[in-house]
Amino acid sequence: MEASRRAAMRALELDNELAEAWLALAEIQFDYDWDWSRAEMTIRTALEYGPKNAPVLRQATWVALTLGETERALEFAQLAVDLDPLDYSGLTNLGTTYWALGQPEEEERIYRQILELYPKAVSVKSFLAAALTAQGNPEEGLQYLDFDSENRWQRTMSTIVLHNLGRHEEERPIRQKMIEDNGRHWAFNIATTCAWHGDPDKAFEWLDIAFEQKDTLMTTLPIAQWLAPLHDDPRWEKILAKMGLLDYWKDMRGKRVGEEQ
Repeated sequence: MEASRRAAMRALELDNELAEAWLALAEIQFDYDWDWSRAEMTIRTALEYGPKNAPVLRQATWVALTLGETERALEFAQLAVDLDPLDYSGLTNLGTTYWALGQPEEEERIYRQILELYPKAVSVKSFLAAALTAQGNPEEGLQYLDFDSENRWQRTMSTIVLHNLGRHEEERPIRQKMIEDNGRHWAFNIATTCAWHGDPDKAFEWLDIAFEQKDTLMTTLPIAQWLAPLHDDPRWEKILAKMGLLDYWKDMRGKRVGEEQ
């Protein structure tokens, strides 16, 4: 990571207006340093020099989402798709933005569009299954899941969908296999399954592991819909505080409550 940081800084020494170099630096500050304010400033600079640079817009989406700027996040994600309507990364970014915003109907629409273009997109199939489950249609979601898949999202969403259907004898071995085969690399995903299955102690145990491992998925804590069962547990705010995300999450939650009233 430090080599990547040095490379980005060297590129900026040669060309201080290179959007790609500012993007590389923002990604390090966001995914690895967890320095939210600095990442926000850096991605703004990248946007200044690359306002129509799709990778810059995608990273700007995630920075905005994590910091609770949901309207700006959707604008960035949509603009990236407008620039290249067939781009897999851009479409997936838009779909996951709708997931973060709690709009499963729009999320479903985007994922179906992606699968028309990329029918073998395994992760997207799992996201579609999750979107359907969020709308109360887990049975329909099953057709997009492969319980024997090695894909982390296929396994994660398989446990969630099966749990929603009450098929616990089928989901338990999948979750156990996640732990046995990929516990060192899938800590955040395992925490997600534990949270949704009503085991907060195990969920926080795995979140602590993800924190220590600098799991990049920890940056999604404020927007992770499947971790909602943990929100009323006092340990939830503690881990957000450790991440430096507590104030952002509280602001985001306050906005949503205001919108619902």
